[in-house]
Amino acid sequence: MSKFVAVCDNLNETLWAAGDTEEGAKALLWKKAHEYLVKRQAPETSDYSAEELEDYFGVTVIDISEGWGYL
Repeated sequence: MSKFVAVCDNLNETLWAAGDTEEGAKALLWKKAHEYLVKRQAPETSDYSAEELEDYFGVTVIDISEGWGYL
């Protein structure tokens, strides 16, 4: 069961990913963000690394290890 949810803060569409670790959730999120940006032919950001995407868009990570009711 996933313990962390990472949500991209500043994309036009909601993009999120879940993982067992915070870093795992973020890695999956930035992979999904990269695919999203390439598909939409984003002129600049489609070539960004995971670190650059995080700096540019921002991320919120939610610890759900205790369940969703503790948000």
